[in-house]
Amino acid sequence: MNSVVLALLVWFLPMAWVSYSSYGGDPRGLLLLGSKFPAPSELESIPNSGLYGYDGQFYAAIATDPDLSEQETVEALDSPEYRAGRILVPVMAWIVAAGHSGLAVWTYILTTWILSLIGVAVASYWILRLGAPAWWAWLLPVGAGCVISVLRVTPDLPALTLALGALGAGRCGRQRLALFLGTLAPLARETMILYPLAMGLVDCRDGKWKRGIVFTAVPMLVLVSSRVLIHQRFDTLDGAFSRNFGLPFAWVGAKVGQLSSVPSWKIVVFELCGLSIIGAACIACILLLPGWRGWTTVHLSYALTVSLVMITGFAVWEDTYAYARVFLGLPIMATILACRRHGLTKRTLLAVPALAAVCGLLVILRDV
Repeated sequence: MNSVVLALLVWFLPMAWVSYSSYGGDPRGLLLLGSKFPAPSELESIPNSGLYGYDGQFYAAIATDPDLSEQETVEALDSPEYRAGRILVPVMAWIVAAGHSGLAVWTYILTTWILSLIGVAVASYWILRLGAPAWWAWLLPVGAGCVISVLRVTPDLPALTLALGALGAGRCGRQRLALFLGTLAPLARETMILYPLAMGLVDCRDGKWKRGIVFTAVPMLVLVSSRVLIHQRFDTLDGAFSRNFGLPFAWVGAKVGQLSSVPSWKIVVFELCGLSIIGAACIACILLLPGWRGWTTVHLSYALTVSLVMITGFAVWEDTYAYARVFLGLPIMATILACRRHGLTKRTLLAVPALAAVCGLLVILRDV
């Protein structure tokens, strides 16, 4: 499909250039290793990228040692309990590498990219089947969250791929596959629990109580059980949760203060572009409210994701790169919902992927 070809161009041409110009042609440099964190032996040959680097380095480290049995792996993580909670993609990479730790770094990168392409293909196919123009699908791979996840090799877009797969499978009547994918998705990123939760709630609303309870309880039980095991493994209190969540809209004042003190107008424009995506998504959700009785699983997944805007902490909103990944599903779901809407609601929904695409292009310009 054209959107997949566009994804290949938008994602991999910048990555090829950055790999060549900054890391001597080594694509592992895209993991962005920070000098602050001691790299495991499998990552030692990768050039550093600043003091802190970025999140992909932590998941690549986990891929070399998924059970975190080596102390050097634990020391390579900024927050071991938090990072280990997103274990799925590193484990998949380790399995593909047949347990070979050196190869697992490469398979982590490839697994992340392949799952990301599958996600774009699934979303594009869904949208085109609903009769949308082809250019709607072209916006998806350029969205800021997608671009950041791929260029910086994080498991966010792969997690969304699984969540969208669950919604799509449920829509096609493949309930067992939907439950399987919906259970896996939160193990790649915990916020994806909202998707199977939406499926379960819609089933309960429609009187399908047994299936609704299963879709609500099973993914949550698996997620909570995994977190309990991880907590017992480290026996520490991780402050990441308290930093990432807080009182409703408590982040707004801190964000305004941050923007007012930014010295560069270019950074302010970039941040405002990112915030405009969230603003358009919230307005669109309000416009959808009058028809709430007829909401599908996509509607409810979208609304539940928008609700995170209220309770996320300033650590999420500190920069566009962070919250664009948290809310990377909104542009895709907004496009799907726009296929069956008209007038102002349709235009507002389409503003979400359009603004995300503009922000994504700015991300490419900044990173390249």
